Amino acid sequence: MVKPKNLSTTERSGKSISSTSTTINSSAIQLDKQCKPLIPNVELTEEERKERYEKYKPTGDFEKDFVELCTLVGIQSLCVVARPKRPGTPSTTSTSITTGKGGKNAPPATQQPQQDANNNNINGDGPPTTYIIAKNKYDYFKPRVEIETEEEANRIFVKELYIRGWRVEQKVIDVLAITMPELERLTLVDFWNAGLTDETVVTLGHCLSAAPSLKTLRLDGNSHASSQRFDIFLSEKSMVQNLSLKNCCITDLGAKHIGNSLKDNRNLATLNLCFNKITDEGVSHLAKGLRINRSLLSLNLGSNQISDDGAKHISEVLSTFQLTHEEIVQRRQLRSTHIPDDGSSSPSQTSTSQDRPPTATRSFSKDDKKNNAKNKDKKKEPANKLKENGLKRGPSNVDSSTTSKQKTPKGKGGQKQDRGKTPQHEVEEVVEFKNPLLENIREEDGALWIPGNKALINLNLARNTISEVGLEHLYEAVKYQSDMSIESNKTSLGTGLMRLSLQRNKFLSMNPTYMKLVDLMRTRDPFYEPTPPSPIEESSKEDHERKS
Repeated sequence: MVKPKNLSTTERSGKSISSTSTTINSSAIQLDKQCKPLIPNVELTEEERKERYEKYKPTGDFEKDFVELCTLVGIQSLCVVARPKRPGTPSTTSTSITTGKGGKNAPPATQQPQQDANNNNINGDGPPTTYIIAKNKYDYFKPRVEIETEEEANRIFVKELYIRGWRVEQKVIDVLAITMPELERLTLVDFWNAGLTDETVVTLGHCLSAAPSLKTLRLDGNSHASSQRFDIFLSEKSMVQNLSLKNCCITDLGAKHIGNSLKDNRNLATLNLCFNKITDEGVSHLAKGLRINRSLLSLNLGSNQISDDGAKHISEVLSTFQLTHEEIVQRRQLRSTHIPDDGSSSPSQTSTSQDRPPTATRSFSKDDKKNNAKNKDKKKEPANKLKENGLKRGPSNVDSSTTSKQKTPKGKGGQKQDRGKTPQHEVEEVVEFKNPLLENIREEDGALWIPGNKALINLNLARNTISEVGLEHLYEAVKYQSDMSIESNKTSLGTGLMRLSLQRNKFLSMNPTYMKLVDLMRTRDPFYEPTPPSPIEESSKEDHERKS
């Protein structure tokens, strides 16, 4: 008797894979199809390619423009693909049981197929639920540009761009410099471990400066830029709000560049500099930038080489600091051009004697008095002419437009006109931060002192070399901020630190100063709720009040 041949496990798995390959999600990446060039493979001379490359005008379709320009440069294998998405959690079937007419419980209809599928997966006969189809197993590791669009069907409007794990050449950056400014809705750029050099960093900086809606920039793992000019992404006109420079081997030189750029930047909200080589000297440069900057909300300096001196520099900026000669001169210039909010008096009248020596007085000659009188007469002439012509000073253009809108009748015609109007896009409010040099100052021993930075609410100094000495400086700074917040100083901006991370430094977790700092930071948590008093404590308070 010849026994029938049983199917092997590979044959069975092959059949199951072929049967379930049609049920794959549409967002899965098929690399063999997407990596084909979009233009015909025509042999061109180098001169013809240069001419086409120089005369090329982007069409707005990033995938088409990028692939065509790469082929003209001589890069054939690079392609643009959709960023893979994590599979969603499987929908759990409802455990509720429906009742029939006779009151009997009816079992759910989808219960049996789920059990069969689970049994197949447990036995190993069924295929994995998530996988990628690729003819060649090495296609997954080929260099590619990943994009994420607003709509899956329409891949023109790119909002996120990722380059991860392969070295980007200057040619690719030049192509991106041509195609990326056309992406008006691009909000995130991620170059992880892309091998950026000094030249590519400068080119990328000029390229991203033209991106109008860019908010988040991640350049983690790029340690080949020897000049460390990452401050090019933090210019005064930069719109980047979140910058991450983790594991970029940034030293005190790079920290100096970043600290200088923080003085003029008004948009950066979060800065991540963890896993670098910043020492106390680099922290001093960052602290100088925080003396003026009032837009940065979160600063991550974890896993660096910061000791007690660096903690002292930061604590001085957070509490109160003495103005230098340059800052005093800058303060005088700002006060001479600054217009008060109420407009009651001129800056020269409101200026106090703290910014100038006490012996300095202002004298007026007879010629100056005559010139001032002539200027007053000239100012009165236009007003008199308006009165003679029968004209009166009315409201501004904004007020007149609003009044005209209010006078329009609310009849049928008015309603039809309102319906026909196109909805206007909401404009983001621009927050203007007041220069900290214009805040109230105090004089002590012939020096001018100003309140510290209270805009920073999150500070990470974990995994450094801070000892009990630096811990004491940080505690005094946080205590100063809490005392100032109780006094409700209206002239200062912000409330101060709300989160401070100091784990894995050179002090014990049971240190008394650290325990006091933890208790103090707990009360500064915006979600902090004090424990209600017990009935015994309430009764004792009432008895004490009655006796008093």
